[in-house]
Amino acid sequence: MGVMSDSLLYFAYGSNLWPPRIRSRVPSARFVGCGWLKGFRLEFQKRGADGSAKADAHFTGRANHHVHGVLYQMLAGQRTRLDRYEGGYNLASVIVDQAQGERRAFTYVAAEPVICSLAPFD
Repeated sequence: MGVMSDSLLYFAYGSNLWPPRIRSRVPSARFVGCGWLKGFRLEFQKRGADGSAKADAHFTGRANHHVHGVLYQMLAGQRTRLDRYEGGYNLASVIVDQAQGERRAFTYVAAEPVICSLAPFD
């Protein structure tokens, strides 16, 4: 894959891991590689519009917590398209660890995490 000018790195950890989903939302999205966030734990503590729990990369700061996911490169101008799908989440700048080193990317974290007994839809 060639380098896109004016591009961003996006760390996906939930439903956007699935290439057809992310490409339907952000046509320029291209797989870069796998990675993980240190000090984060995957939790289902965001209440979705359908009443189910949605994934959240919750920062704990604990060394033994990791959220695994995928890095996608995308055109910067298409980020607002993705923002519209990620309602109830805030943008966050994160350091993604990969076998070849660290990379800065953006991701989404729950704006108002809810500690409750909700279950994911699927």
